Amino acid sequence: MRLVAVILGLWVLLMRGVPLQAEWVSGQGCSVTSSNTTILSASFVYGMALDLLVLSLTAWKLIRPGDGHKSALKRLVFDEGLIF
Repeated sequence: MRLVAVILGLWVLLMRGVPLQAEWVSGQGCSVTSSNTTILSASFVYGMALDLLVLSLTAWKLIRPGDGHKSALKRLVFDEGLIF
């Protein structure tokens, strides 16, 4: 449930969008005149942290399946050829 909350937090940042101002420049088209990159930077860092969290949880599950048997995740990863 906590992972779902973290993912929803990323979606909130992404749906917030990046506030910017643009104007039409003759001969070139639309051009961005000013923008606030704080939300864009926060979305990028948040997304990378979320990817690291998911990678860490997946690696942990592959290394320590829990019940001593080969887990379904480990079987899927090796059967699909994601790990050689």
